[in-house]
Amino acid sequence: MFGFTESSAAPICGVRKQPLFSRLFYEAQRQNLKGFHTDDLTGESYGATYGPHELPIDGGIRMSAPTLAVTTGKQTHRSRVTNGTALLAGVDGRSVWARRLRDLIESHVSDLGGNDAVTAAERSIVRRAATLTVELERMETVFAGAGEASPEALDLYGRTAGNLRRLLESVGLQRRARDVTPDLRDYVSAISVETA
Repeated sequence: MFGFTESSAAPICGVRKQPLFSRLFYEAQRQNLKGFHTDDLTGESYGATYGPHELPIDGGIRMSAPTLAVTTGKQTHRSRVTNGTALLAGVDGRSVWARRLRDLIESHVSDLGGNDAVTAAERSIVRRAATLTVELERMETVFAGAGEASPEALDLYGRTAGNLRRLLESVGLQRRARDVTPDLRDYVSAISVETA
């Protein structure tokens, strides 16, 4: 059936025939090629058109059935950056730079009314603004350590500060009031607990 060669006990080049999938799997392991992909049915290799995670780079949809099943199963999961468990993919979040970036993002999101009030677009702008702020602070540290700033560094600093201002203006420079009005059910249940 699928994935097997025709049944024959005659060895090919001194090697007994094995299921096609097994041969290709072990060959890929032996060659240890990152991004190596072989179609289980045809035996064709697509190493050049597939990336390290066996996804087509050129936008094509040529995947074997097992690969397609694995990728479609994983599409429902969110990335670590999206679900908030990582600040940047593949970066240690304990560095000074990453901790400062996280603090700035949290401060800006709080100013915008909290996580529930911020849209995905605003969150993206806040992240870029926080990155520019961290880099501007690094430049200021260099200026302070040297006791001066070169004209080129000062020009870069001014242009970066202007870009930061534009990003911050697009999300608003004023702090948004957070709605702290209690829900009627919570209010009634809190009163009933106090009176009991």
